Amino acid sequence: MEIWKDVVGYEGRYQVSCRGRVKSLDRYVDYKAGSRRKVLGRILKAAYLPKGYQKFELWRENKGKGCYGHQLVCAAFIGQRPEGCECRHLN
Repeated sequence: MEIWKDVVGYEGRYQVSCRGRVKSLDRYVDYKAGSRRKVLGRILKAAYLPKGYQKFELWRENKGKGCYGHQLVCAAFIGQRPEGCECRHLN
């Protein structure tokens, strides 16, 4: 069974699963002209980097940030990692 939790720092916008998948949530987008549109959530496609790393582009306030999938899973399911510790992407 796949469990979904909010991405730390992006609550209400993105969720990460225990299997490492990331999805955006349904939301409304306001445009400069004053109009508003509903954007449906979807599963994001990861960019695969050397050594098997997955990277996702997460957006907030018109700024994108590249985030590693294994770090998102660790923060959501275990908690923020202590200073000086690493989060391994193999498990």
